[in-house]
Amino acid sequence: MKTHLMLAVAAFLDIVANLLMKKSESFQKKSYGILGLVFVCLAFTILAQITSMDLSVAYTLWGGMAILGSTLGAWIFFRQTISLQGWVGILLILLALICLEL
Repeated sequence: MKTHLMLAVAAFLDIVANLLMKKSESFQKKSYGILGLVFVCLAFTILAQITSMDLSVAYTLWGGMAILGSTLGAWIFFRQTISLQGWVGILLILLALICLEL
């Protein structure tokens, strides 16, 4: 359970980092960009502490959760549109993450 919590926290930090990078507008707003870098470093630090799961599985789960969260975050906070094809892709990623954990 602790492993999954750490994985979820690392994914959350990565999602926040990605949204901050988007908010930085290609580092035109440097404070958001620097804060995004700090969050991604924190995410990797937590990910590196996960030793009870194969790295390949942990990294795949983390990356998949971060993709899902970043996409949905951009949809919610930045009003980016997601096509039907994009929603199908989100569903497939979600199914892949579930299958990986079974």
